[in-house]
Amino acid sequence: MDKGWPGFLNLADYLLSLRPRLEDATGRPVRYNWCLRLDPQIEEFFGCADWVLKEHGLLLEKFLEDGDEICVHVHPWRPVQRWFRRTWLADYVDQEWAEHCIRLSHDAFVRHFGRSPSSISMGDFYMSNQIMKLIDELGFRVDSSLYPGMEPVKKLKRSELTRGTLPDCRHVPDRAYKPSVTDFTRPGESHHQVWEVPLSAGRVRHPISGEEVQSSLLLGAMPDWIENIIEKNMQKSSPYLHAGLRTDVRMNADNRERFDWAMGYIEQLGRKHNFQFMTHNEYCDLLDNNDTACAA
Repeated sequence: MDKGWPGFLNLADYLLSLRPRLEDATGRPVRYNWCLRLDPQIEEFFGCADWVLKEHGLLLEKFLEDGDEICVHVHPWRPVQRWFRRTWLADYVDQEWAEHCIRLSHDAFVRHFGRSPSSISMGDFYMSNQIMKLIDELGFRVDSSLYPGMEPVKKLKRSELTRGTLPDCRHVPDRAYKPSVTDFTRPGESHHQVWEVPLSAGRVRHPISGEEVQSSLLLGAMPDWIENIIEKNMQKSSPYLHAGLRTDVRMNADNRERFDWAMGYIEQLGRKHNFQFMTHNEYCDLLDNNDTACAA
């Protein structure tokens, strides 16, 4: 983890320069969602959980002036000792630890901005009923941790040290919903107030095995994956595209080429369709008013 977050700065410069082109393509204001980590791993590595808010405060103010949304992204990484080295464990079992990570991030945001954050996502698509309950109690308006069709797995990367299992999201709807208090993967009559806005997802072909796998819409993935997922999701009656990306996506030559292609492809789509690039809060306004036009 680089001390200066050069990937974040590189991505910010790129997306800020791209904004006028996207606005020209759609004829509308373009808003981004910036999901920042303020969790214990950041606290230990940088000395304080709100490091990015202090270090890049002027840039974040620029985002807000442009109408963007600052969101909270939380990983339940915890420090552990393995033999003679200190490393990190993604803990999907200890709910108290996960709650601590969320509260730390929430409180760091409140201290800096003087208000509560509206949007949250959990790293690696992690979620539980207990965590969803806390998110709702803290007043978050939207969670975007999940993607439909994800099968339960122990880890997303072979090299990661984990405990527990990531959730079974095979029953998660491919639309926004209010999660049931007894099952966060489904809507229910007895539900939380927070909106779950799942990432867009679809079936794609694995480049090595050739098998079909489920994937979220990750900008920086292979172009045919992105095209397939977008095409599938655009066929819905009230389509929206909800994509994710790593802030260091442009720091690797191959990823940068694929990401830049993806943004060019999305720009082309914006010229053909009634796209609106909006914040999570703006999309929730549409949901609350039952007015979900095509959104990106």
